[in-house]
Amino acid sequence: KKELFPLSGHSDRVLAVSVSPDGQYVLSASKDETIKYWSLLKRTCEFTLEGHGNSVLSVTFTKEGDRAVSCAYDNTIKVWNLKTKKPEFTLTYQ
Repeated sequence: KKELFPLSGHSDRVLAVSVSPDGQYVLSASKDETIKYWSLLKRTCEFTLEGHGNSVLSVTFTKEGDRAVSCAYDNTIKVWNLKTKKPEFTLTYQ
């Protein structure tokens, strides 16, 4: 399989990735407590979402592609608005 480009930018391991519904973007979740939003066309990181207090275990786009949902070892689930680059709300679990 051919590597398109490396996801260089996280300071620790990537634990999960998700491809946008239109196939143009990728989200990567990392042990470095961040989520990065990548453009497959530009082959660059467009921005970084910060707000979790521990490793981000999973991330996915909503079906509309305008939001992301992430889950982390800090016992939170966050819904992110990808236009404002901020969490819309946070759920805490035990």
